[in-house]
Amino acid sequence: MPKSSNGPALDRIRTQKQTSSRYLTAPSSEGDPRTDRTPAREKREHQEGATMAELGGLLASDILKVVCQRIGLAIGDRIKLQANFIHNLEGMKMTQESVAALLNDAERRSIEEETWRFSLARGAPWPQ
Repeated sequence: MPKSSNGPALDRIRTQKQTSSRYLTAPSSEGDPRTDRTPAREKREHQEGATMAELGGLLASDILKVVCQRIGLAIGDRIKLQANFIHNLEGMKMTQESVAALLNDAERRSIEEETWRFSLARGAPWPQ
């Protein structure tokens, strides 16, 4: 590029314009690696970004897997509790029916038999 008579500052501005238009980026400071926007650097940054995205995806999938397992365990525990509750409730119902039948028999016998009446009044065990 021919030197102009306007000085080195104008030449530097022209060089920056050509560099920036060549890579379609903003003008960069010469030699500054933080602002150097070459196609190779952009490709490397894109690959690093893709790698970070893949890593983030792996972490997210592992976290979701653990969350799903814990939710599944909680739901399974609730189902087991419900099944046990129903089983225990049926057992209590049978026990209550047995106690009700015994009380009905004891009441009937206490009316008919004097021994039962005294046993029930004293709270003693039922005579055989």
